[in-house]
Amino acid sequence: VTLREKELNFYSSNIAAVQTMATLLAGFAFTGIIEAPWDFFQDMNVPYPVRALCVISTLLGMIFEILAIVKSVQISILGPGRAGGDTVTVVTH
Repeated sequence: VTLREKELNFYSSNIAAVQTMATLLAGFAFTGIIEAPWDFFQDMNVPYPVRALCVISTLLGMIFEILAIVKSVQISILGPGRAGGDTVTVVTH
C-alpha cells in the first residue's frame, strides 16, 4: 500500500509539472500572438505565404499547448481514482 501511494504521489506530481509547463508556454504563445509586430512583415515586404506560415505555426503551437493543459488536468483529476484497486491488468500488444 505504501509503494502504491508513493507511485501515485510521483505520478500526480509529474502530471502537475507538465500542466505547469504547458500553461506557462501557452501564456507565452498567447502573448506572442497579441504582441507580435505584424506590421513589421508588411514593412519588410515579406511574402504572404511566409506571413501565413508564421501565424499558422504560432496558432498551432498555442492550440497544442492548450490541449496539453486540458489533458494534464483531466489526467490529474481522473488518474488517481483509476489507480486504486487490487487487480492488476496486463496489456499485451
